[in-house]
Amino acid sequence: MPGVRWLHASLTVCEPAPDGLGLHGSGMFVVNPPWTLQAALQASLPWLAKVLAQDPGARYALASSG
Repeated sequence: MPGVRWLHASLTVCEPAPDGLGLHGSGMFVVNPPWTLQAALQASLPWLAKVLAQDPGARYALASSG
């Protein structure tokens, strides 16, 4: 939908298990996010990925509509 603001954030702390089971990360999709949320996540996600990493597969992603 044009004009709708959104923010998608995800954090992965380890590679998925070979059997595909388990929780290796989490994410959220926010429609009409507070104006401070993107900056707060840009500052905290790299730190969280580093501190919570269980293996080299730890990473984060942050995307928005603008």
